[in-house]
Amino acid sequence: MVTVVGASFGFVQNAGAQNLPSNPQLTFGLSSGVYWYDNFDLDVDTLGDSFRQRNIFSVNYLTETPTDTLGLSASTDLRYSDLAGRETSFEFEDPSAALSYDRVTANADLGVNLRFDRIEVSQSEGFDLDDAGLPGQDLVRDQGNRDILNLVVNGEFGKQDPFGGFFSGRYTDRSFSDTTDPDLFDSETRFLQGGLRFRVSPAVEVNAFGSASLFEADDSTSSETERYTLGVGADLRVRSDTTVNLSLANVDITETDTIGTTEIEEEENDFEVAAGWQRDVTNGTLSLNYTRSVAIEGARDALTFGRNLTLPSGSFGLTLGASNTAGDEIFAVGAVDYIRTLQDSELLFRLSQDVRTTDDSDEVLTTNLDLGYSRNLNQVSSFRANVRVSEVTDTGVDTQDDRTFASLVLRYTRELTADWGLTLGYEARSDREDDEDRATSNSVFLTLDRVWRVSP
Repeated sequence: MVTVVGASFGFVQNAGAQNLPSNPQLTFGLSSGVYWYDNFDLDVDTLGDSFRQRNIFSVNYLTETPTDTLGLSASTDLRYSDLAGRETSFEFEDPSAALSYDRVTANADLGVNLRFDRIEVSQSEGFDLDDAGLPGQDLVRDQGNRDILNLVVNGEFGKQDPFGGFFSGRYTDRSFSDTTDPDLFDSETRFLQGGLRFRVSPAVEVNAFGSASLFEADDSTSSETERYTLGVGADLRVRSDTTVNLSLANVDITETDTIGTTEIEEEENDFEVAAGWQRDVTNGTLSLNYTRSVAIEGARDALTFGRNLTLPSGSFGLTLGASNTAGDEIFAVGAVDYIRTLQDSELLFRLSQDVRTTDDSDEVLTTNLDLGYSRNLNQVSSFRANVRVSEVTDTGVDTQDDRTFASLVLRYTRELTADWGLTLGYEARSDREDDEDRATSNSVFLTLDRVWRVSP
């Protein structure tokens, strides 16, 4: 998706709030841009060129004290669309609203984040990536709207005391209206977890934790997945430069599918194990980790070795290991991270591969490649390039489609005045599912952005 500078404003986190003014601040934003696409829907057979003119209005309210941060934001898009295969439209679309509250004290933390987003399905840019960067739902094949409501609450107490604990919760509601594609189904996710910690000595800390989650989907089988976890753990400092982390938890999973009036229920009960060793060495750390995780398909084991290095002008991280699947296949897993920072530029490289279970209980092998380069050309202009390749492969246990998605984004930004900015960009995308032909798309965009800041 093309990123529009000034289209939204994130909340400032509480860290360092004591150095910021406590009076409330209002920020108004306008991003006006033109966009051209040769294959907006990212279909194998393109329907022709498409054009959009977007005017994104946003407002952000922020107030801070040394311990509290409160933020409110909202945005909408006044959009003219002349998309291939669709009727021309000119109307307000894609409203969003968010609330954020953070309280940080010496001994306790509390955070609450609430966000609502609506997009018109037929106006989405052809492809979704989920929170893990995996290819998600293909939205452009239908009409109607997709609404996402997300609530996250987390907290910690007793940070400085021998006895303390933490809690967190998440609720996500994803719903579709006026759509006909059965693959666009409503779903709800509820998750709660909490734990207690006791510091036995400066070198020994023990904890007990538990969690409960429920995933419900209004799909063809009305699938429902419940997961409960109860466990104990310990953090040990065996030497001044060496730590060991251990945990053991019982996991109970129940998955229910309803076909007609018949309920089909699967259960899995097993133990999850995590053991980690880390040592501080010259310019970084060494680590060795073993995990045993449980999904409805069965248990999965992974063993990885890690090395992190702090370099004079950046950092380097390497994780190598292996993981099995529920079908007892073994895959290489790990990640390579490299960041090089110079006076006027930065280079980022990341390559990762992992076996994971999606929300709808599909086990997949994911491979992601990220390349990034940014450079300040002078005091008022900069250039940025980003490459992303994401591949999802079925491990053989489920019927997940194999899919490869790639994108290249080039962006030139220039500050015209203190509150006016201009961005010129190009984006190329490609998508291939299973053995189908590859779909490709090119787009060019130009935006003019302005931000007004007011202190009431």
